[in-house]
Amino acid sequence: MQTSHAMITGRIIGGAHGSPFAAATFDLDACGYVEDEWGLAGDAQIYRHRSGTDRSFDGRWHAEPSGTAAFATRLLVR
Repeated sequence: MQTSHAMITGRIIGGAHGSPFAAATFDLDACGYVEDEWGLAGDAQIYRHRSGTDRSFDGRWHAEPSGTAAFATRLLVR
């Protein structure tokens, strides 16, 4: 299995509401904290159900790697 690392794509500023989703609702600076939102992107491992094995109701299935897929997400850092 190949390991891939996510890359920070840059600080996100602004947006439709001017602040990150789930931003603090109080003055973090007064408490000695800062809050920034960053982009994160990379390749995620894809898994598939291993053929010839059962799919149990407890969610413990046998899986195997099946490629990768690009992903991008946002990270709120305080």
